[in-house]
Amino acid sequence: MHQVLRPEFTVQGILGGANGDAAHIAQELGFANICMGIAAIVAFTRPEWWVVGAIPGGMFLLLAGLRDVAKPGKDREELVATWTDLLVGAAMAVLIAWQLARG
Repeated sequence: MHQVLRPEFTVQGILGGANGDAAHIAQELGFANICMGIAAIVAFTRPEWWVVGAIPGGMFLLLAGLRDVAKPGKDREELVATWTDLLVGAAMAVLIAWQLARG
């Protein structure tokens, strides 16, 4: 939600400067995060939806975490975000593979 309401804060923290284009992208990323979160919450009430809800969110987190691993000079917040993305993304990948293997 923070990315949606204050995208310039996210851009300033990540890129060290906020311009209109970067803030626009950060805000859209916030919208994507909210939508994936809503899909995950709805999946709790519709068990047959959980894999469909987990795939985009899990893939996004895993790919974002993998990309961030190579970024040098991460501060503490970026390290926490990187490892959180990797752990949740990997957990989703394992759960999705397990569910798909079950049929």
